[in-house]
Amino acid sequence: MTSGFSAEHDAGIKYDSFGFNWPSRNLILSEKDRAQIPLTKLVQKD
Repeated sequence: MTSGFSAEHDAGIKYDSFGFNWPSRNLILSEKDRAQIPLTKLVQKD
């Protein structure tokens, strides 16, 4: 059984917000990828 796309459950984090050293600086990003929120907005600090 497969399910269709659910916009309600679609999420992501901004590609440059979590300290990963990408091997390339010439990234090809979609508008959706560029618009993601930073990881710090998802992680709650106590």
